[in-house]
Amino acid sequence: MIGRTYVAGAGLAAVLLAMAFTPAGALSSPAESGIQFYGMAELVHRDAGGDVLASQTVHNRLVDTGEIFILDTIFNTDTAITPDSQRIDTICLTSTQVDDPPEDALASSYEATLAGSGGDPCKSVTEVILPGASDPLYGAAVIGPLTWQAGLDLGTTPDQTIEGVLVCIKNNPDGPTNDNCADAGDLFAAVDAGPFTPTGSETVDITYIFNMSSPDT
Repeated sequence: MIGRTYVAGAGLAAVLLAMAFTPAGALSSPAESGIQFYGMAELVHRDAGGDVLASQTVHNRLVDTGEIFILDTIFNTDTAITPDSQRIDTICLTSTQVDDPPEDALASSYEATLAGSGGDPCKSVTEVILPGASDPLYGAAVIGPLTWQAGLDLGTTPDQTIEGVLVCIKNNPDGPTNDNCADAGDLFAAVDAGPFTPTGSETVDITYIFNMSSPDT
């Protein structure tokens, strides 16, 4: 889900909130075309001869510690469960429409450099934030806000239209990590955010939130 807010100030600021919601508890019957991220256990009760007496499949309840462990493993938080180079902390902008190509075409079609860009269409945070237990966003990972400025970060040509936001794993030490998601490493998620074209001294602020929290844990 994306919410876009335009704020008046020294320049026009476009504030994007990119939220990826993942069901942390059970999905009793996940939609065929929807999110398929869930866990379950299959229980089979057999008699001494191996014949099935009863069986059931039960979806899991993912608790707080499990949610935080997954977030620390995936995102570049202050808890290094996996190497920082394998964790997510980077957002890139793209001028390619991100809602049309099939998922298996993401690597080739979404990772092109932002059209007209002569600056830094990719930016990273030093640490991904996990809000505390008293925060409404407890159980989520927060990247940002990160700020891009027209002309400085997005180039000066008139075709610097932003169509999408890419969340990237900056795991390619040999690539110029400020150019595009492909040079940075691997693409994790894509958000349809456009089109809009910042000009003059306008800025774009982006915050990405990946929410693992369940309603009661």
